Amino acid sequence: MPPRRSSNANNAWHATKISFANELGLLCKAMGVDSHEVMNTLVSDTKLNISPAYLNLDLHLAVPACRRMLSALRYAGRIVDIDTPCSMPVLQANENKFEVRFDLLQRLESGVLVSWA
Repeated sequence: MPPRRSSNANNAWHATKISFANELGLLCKAMGVDSHEVMNTLVSDTKLNISPAYLNLDLHLAVPACRRMLSALRYAGRIVDIDTPCSMPVLQANENKFEVRFDLLQRLESGVLVSWA
């Protein structure tokens, strides 16, 4: 990837994390939860939270528990009247990936698409 595109991708990745932290901070405050304690818990997980596995292009949010947790976060936001805009695109992006893969599999099975692998 050319350096400029790589830099743009890196900045977008950081912006996503910052937006999530801001959203979670607002939600914690509205619910009377210590946001610093929540953030410290997140950053203390040095095995998963910084894992390169999340950038594996084959990884998607098919795990029902992940969907439930994002839905629970959105529900908590509705209860305390806090918008959680970061959660919806995450769910939609993963649903899009699932639909594209499903479509490709259907096309492969029907012979419309030839696999070069």
